Amino acid sequence: MDFKRNIDIVHEFNSFKTTIPNKFKKYLLNQLTNETVINCFQENNKVNPLNTILKFNDKEVNFQDFENDRIGIIFNNSPELLIFIAAIQKIGAIAVIINNEISESKLFMGLRELNISTLITQNFFSISTYYKLNYIMKNFYLYSDKKIKLKYSNENDEDKTINNMKTIKLINSYELKLMSTSLPSDILLEHTNVYDIAIIHYSNTGKITKFSHRNIMAHSDIVCSDFKITNKDYILCTYSLTKNIKSLINIFMFLTKGVNLILTTETNFDNIWNRYDLCKATVINYSPLLINNLIDSEAFENHKIRLVMGTSISKDMQNRIKTILKIPYIGLYYLSVNGKIILSHINNIQKSNIQCNLGSPGIILKQHRSLSIVKISGKDKMPIRDDNGLCIEVINIF
Repeated sequence: MDFKRNIDIVHEFNSFKTTIPNKFKKYLLNQLTNETVINCFQENNKVNPLNTILKFNDKEVNFQDFENDRIGIIFNNSPELLIFIAAIQKIGAIAVIINNEISESKLFMGLRELNISTLITQNFFSISTYYKLNYIMKNFYLYSDKKIKLKYSNENDEDKTINNMKTIKLINSYELKLMSTSLPSDILLEHTNVYDIAIIHYSNTGKITKFSHRNIMAHSDIVCSDFKITNKDYILCTYSLTKNIKSLINIFMFLTKGVNLILTTETNFDNIWNRYDLCKATVINYSPLLINNLIDSEAFENHKIRLVMGTSISKDMQNRIKTILKIPYIGLYYLSVNGKIILSHINNIQKSNIQCNLGSPGIILKQHRSLSIVKISGKDKMPIRDDNGLCIEVINIF
């Protein structure tokens, strides 16, 4: 089930400006635009949320009309952004992601230069901007659950205001939630709310994609030597992972390589360990809820959790994980390609002597090379970077 188009990213995201060198950013975006696909809709366009959103002359859209179009989306980093990107790609259009803090002048310039025919945006701009966009765009849609109040001092403009409001098409979250009941069962969503748990699986070849972990390096055996990521594996991430654009890219990269990804909220009361066969899951972006639910679940006896990575695992929880789950090392892990350190997954790594918070699991999964998981001490090692800002070697500093 292939998607016909890729993703373009327009204008810099703020997180890229401050934390990722420009050369590495270009490398990252090149990796993203080469093949970024999400298989979360059937061939039948009836389950595509754009089927209920995009209208043309008040009639259902002929999706072939959009096949060569560029559709701009201006959203916060959220599950809704994922849904729109997937829906846009499914109809054969190009999803153009635009920074939600872009200025009005740069926005209009970018829309014109990139020949974007359709724009979908959350409520970031003034109503006067929406009128301008509605005038210049072939299709313009505003995503907002709040009723937009138009204020004009001139009472003679009242009729004009009402008419303009009719032409600005509004989308609300209820229209998106309709899709969760019609998604195919092989995505394992069933009747689960798409905002609580989204299990998405994609394999562009139909074959199992294996990543070799032949060289597991650690102070002790942190995972078994046959640790592999296949399209039968589950990667568990908390909902907060979608709020960071770099993490969002990680999700895309996981999906392109046939990994099953679960996004779950901190307040999810349903024990997913009992619902799905997650005995070999890898937990990324650690959540106490995920671990506590596992310990309380029927699946606990047969669990084979290989790795737990996170940003704020307390000492008590670390000891609990080590004792109960029998995973010896928690927290400060790195992903290594052919023995070269690429990634630190924890956010506060800058406090140590290790400065390689540049890569992403997705960048590594994109490569057809040996992938290792490494635990090293920030006190006695430091990385050497290449011209792109990637850590190419870790050396002793004494």
